Amino acid sequence: MSLAIGLRIACAEGGDLTKRVGRVVGRVDAIGDRSLEVLNPLLDGGKQEFVLVAKMIIERPLGDAGCARNSIDRCARETVPGKAVDRGAQKPLLSGYIPARDGGNLRHTKRLVPGMIDRNRLRLPRDRSIIPLMNDQGSMTGTAPAVEQDKRADVSPQTSTAKVLRPDRLGPEIEGFRASLAEMVIGQEPAVEAVTQAFQIYRAGLASSERPLGSFLFLGPTGTGKTNLVESIVETCFGDRKAMLKIDCAEFSHSHEVARLIGSPPGYLGHQETNPYLSTANITRNQTPECPFTVILFDEIEKANDSLWQLLLGILDKGRLTLGTNKEVDLSRCFIFLTSNIGSRSVSDILAPGMGFVSEAKEPDEKIHQRIEDAVLWSAKRTFAPEFLNRLDHKVVFQRLTAPEMRKILDLELCKIENRLGQRGEAIQFIYSDRAIDRLMEAGTDPELGARPMKRILEQHLVFPLARLYASEQLLGGETVCVDWPEGGEEIEFSLAEPTRATG
Repeated sequence: MSLAIGLRIACAEGGDLTKRVGRVVGRVDAIGDRSLEVLNPLLDGGKQEFVLVAKMIIERPLGDAGCARNSIDRCARETVPGKAVDRGAQKPLLSGYIPARDGGNLRHTKRLVPGMIDRNRLRLPRDRSIIPLMNDQGSMTGTAPAVEQDKRADVSPQTSTAKVLRPDRLGPEIEGFRASLAEMVIGQEPAVEAVTQAFQIYRAGLASSERPLGSFLFLGPTGTGKTNLVESIVETCFGDRKAMLKIDCAEFSHSHEVARLIGSPPGYLGHQETNPYLSTANITRNQTPECPFTVILFDEIEKANDSLWQLLLGILDKGRLTLGTNKEVDLSRCFIFLTSNIGSRSVSDILAPGMGFVSEAKEPDEKIHQRIEDAVLWSAKRTFAPEFLNRLDHKVVFQRLTAPEMRKILDLELCKIENRLGQRGEAIQFIYSDRAIDRLMEAGTDPELGARPMKRILEQHLVFPLARLYASEQLLGGETVCVDWPEGGEEIEFSLAEPTRATG
């Protein structure tokens, strides 16, 4: 409706406008001496919802403080302080304004109305309006229809939240946590990212209180670092790689052995004497004020009896466990990790060449990784029930280690050996020849077994000979030892580097 002066007078003489019009959608073509006085009851009553759009043609200053307070460019006025007009009320009002306006140069697209309403409610301050926003859009775009891109560009300058947020950034604490894991776990970036994501959700206080803080199933070939990742998490958080509850699932291959975890049920011999491993006291034993959570590792879960899998269903779903004494244990402050070597035979078939056949071209590493992942996940679906897999937050397949990654693992293991020797007293400095490094890499690399052969080779060819040198007092500590593996030799040779003479 168009509120002209004559209509205003007729309404004023014929009765209270607020009684005759419940909701006004209109345009005041000209603001004169008394054109807004009749609207004061509507503005101040607080019972009407309206949209008032006016051409800013003011013949003289507005002397009425009420009209000045209720500025005519307000849209969808809040009838109750702090409570905006509902979305359903705004949409028909805006739709009534959209079709045309005299002298206007904008064809508003009706499909933009819901988006304009949502942005007005969520982002614009209270004293802003939707319709002035649409009018300003018209002056910017001319006669072209308003489109989604223009609408988005128009909202940003009028808001107080113009800063672009970056969810991909990490805080200093989480960044340090991820960097620490990346140094100790080589070649498994997807697994490190999955763990970092779960810890970030926990640190932000957004983890669910009705489930564990995170549940992970680590799959893949043996020797790729599945257990090492869990131990690295514990070492980073608590300073001790053993500060967790580790359950070797090979020890629970029979159903009755599950009682060691939850205690014997009533009626069984030793019911009162059983000390459940998953008791509240054990779960909270390693928690600290800085890290008030617990890490639980179920190692090689595929070797456990089905009874343990059934027990895990309730733990993964509700974060609760009922012991044999009918006491309930809260596991909602726990990170639960499960490791499995399932699918190892399929991985061996992929990595080993076919009998009697020689490959003409080497298969790209990316394709091999994808084949391994598909084979392992297929084996997991065949072994574990769907309801079990569906309760896990993350299923991560560890990939085989490449030659550059094995070299990094070799350097890491050599540093660990030097640290072990340094605990005896004065540290020993080692100088390794290129031939020694190459022979250790050759002897310790096995694509099917991962990094485990490397540790075994170092123990056999480096740690044991050093132990004999210490036992015979050929090494006392503080020396610089040169390590070489002669061509054609079967053992590492050690020699003391001559001390450098001071000059001057």
